Amino acid sequence: EPEGAPPVQFLGWSFRDAHEPSNPLDDLSGDMIAEALPTVGVLHAEVDVPESVYAPVSLDGLRRHSVAAWLLGHIHTPQVWEDTSPPVLYPGSPQPLDPGETGAHGPWLVEVGSEGAVSTSPLPRATLRYDLVEVDVDGEEDKGGVDETITGAVRDSLRDALREQPELRRLVCRLRLTGRTPLHRDIGDVAGKVASGLELPVDEAVATVEKTEIRTRPDLDLGRIAEGSDPPAVLARLLLDLEHEEESDLARDAREKIEAVRDRVMRSAPYEPLRKNRDEAPGEENVEETVRRQGLLLLDELSRQTGETGKGAKPRMHRSSSYSS
Repeated sequence: EPEGAPPVQFLGWSFRDAHEPSNPLDDLSGDMIAEALPTVGVLHAEVDVPESVYAPVSLDGLRRHSVAAWLLGHIHTPQVWEDTSPPVLYPGSPQPLDPGETGAHGPWLVEVGSEGAVSTSPLPRATLRYDLVEVDVDGEEDKGGVDETITGAVRDSLRDALREQPELRRLVCRLRLTGRTPLHRDIGDVAGKVASGLELPVDEAVATVEKTEIRTRPDLDLGRIAEGSDPPAVLARLLLDLEHEEESDLARDAREKIEAVRDRVMRSAPYEPLRKNRDEAPGEENVEETVRRQGLLLLDELSRQTGETGKGAKPRMHRSSSYSS
C-alpha cells in the first residue's frame, strides 16, 4: 500500500530445488488473486519451453489469469510481450553477463494504474554493453582500407550505443565481416590484427573487440561458375544453395555425407568430453558455416590456379599444399 497511491498486490512463487520441472501455474487458484486490486505476478520461469527444468509456463497459461502484468526471471536478455493482455516481461539482468546478451540492459519501469492498466519502459542504464557489429568490406582491395572500415564501424556503433545508453562506459563488439572482396583469403588475419588490442574512446566510453566472425566471399561470380559442369561448378552450386537456404538434392546429399563424417568423428575417443557436454558439441549452424567457409576457400584456390574469376574456364586439378583433403 504505497503512500498516496492505490494498493497493488504482488503474487509470487519460488523454486523448491535447484531445478523445477513442474508448472507453478498448476497450483495457482483464482481465490489467490484479489479482484479488487491490480495484481502483478512474479515468477522465475521459462516461457513456451515445455521440457524446461526451470518452471516451464506457457504464454497462453499466463494470459488466462486475471493479473495486470507478469514479471519473469531466468532469461538474461530483456524481452517483453506487450501485444498480450496481460503484458509479460523478462526485465533481464541489469548488466549483461555474456557476449551473447547483446543490446541495452538495465532496469525497467512498470507502471500499474488503479484500473489495472499497465505500461512498461526500459531504463538502459547499464555501464557495459555487448553488440554484434556488421562490417561491410565489399570491394575492399587494400588492407589499410579494411583497417579504416573496421575502425569506423566500431566507432559508429559506440556513438549509437551512447545515444541510447548515456551511462555506458564499455562497448564490447563481436565483428561480422561481410561482402565480396579479393582479400577474402587474408581477411581473417587482417581483421585479427586490427581488432587485437583495439580500444576506441568516445567521450567517457571505450569500445573493444571480443571476437571476429568472417562471412566474406572471394571476388568470384558464383553464378557464372555454377553454370559449368566441372567440380568448381558443382561446388559453386552447393555454396549458392547454402546461401539461399535451398534444400536441393545436392545440398541434401552433401549434408548427409558431412553429418556421417561428423558423427563418426564425434564418436571417437578424443571427442568423449564433447559428447558429455552437449552444449559444446558442434551444432547444425556451425557445420554449415564451416562448409561455407572452407568451400569458398577451396573455390578461391581453384580459381587462383587458372587466374579465372568466374568466366567458365576449367581449373587445372593438381595437388595443393593448402589442402590435404
